[in-house]
Amino acid sequence: MPGVVVAIWAGGSIALDDFQRGSDIDLLVATTREASPEERARARIAGVEVEWTTLTTPFAGLAALTAATVHRSGITIRGPNPADVLPDLAHAELTAIMRANLVAYWVPWLAAARTRPFDRVKALHPTCIQWGVFGVPRQYVTVREGRIVSKTAGARIARDELGPRWHRILDEALRLRHGERGSLYASPFERRRDMLAFVEHAIEQTLTR
Repeated sequence: MPGVVVAIWAGGSIALDDFQRGSDIDLLVATTREASPEERARARIAGVEVEWTTLTTPFAGLAALTAATVHRSGITIRGPNPADVLPDLAHAELTAIMRANLVAYWVPWLAAARTRPFDRVKALHPTCIQWGVFGVPRQYVTVREGRIVSKTAGARIARDELGPRWHRILDEALRLRHGERGSLYASPFERRRDMLAFVEHAIEQTLTR
């Protein structure tokens, strides 16, 4: 896209120093105009998540969170320093985005994983265990401190602060993320139960902060 791409920044787990085997590569691409569907399709590569911005369009919701993450921690592949052109977010703005996401996504996700047959089965899978355990602690830390942290950092902070009741499921998710052998659970059903209970507790702790 000659003459169109202004900047390319890496965000996500790479920027937050938490990239693991199997992690997606998250890129934010700034352009002089809206990228066409054909241009966006050409940028689709397995394992690479691309978000687009013209920098003139206001960031809102999770897009604003992405911009703030790249502003704070992004790695420049091409173009200017992201801190010079991307907006950061105040603590109160971050808190509002996190709480809205908990209500819109995580509360229904938890309900589905407990009640819908397909989602109940899916919640047994190690990938879903990680998705559940790592999803809310990052938001908990952001609401509490105003920091944007990685999945690993969020889980470790939650382990320190939310009590020993949750140590085993957090340690299990960290084990899975880092590819270590030896599950801490003999039963996948018990592991699912602890994951869902932890997600519920983490949501409550985050929404009442």
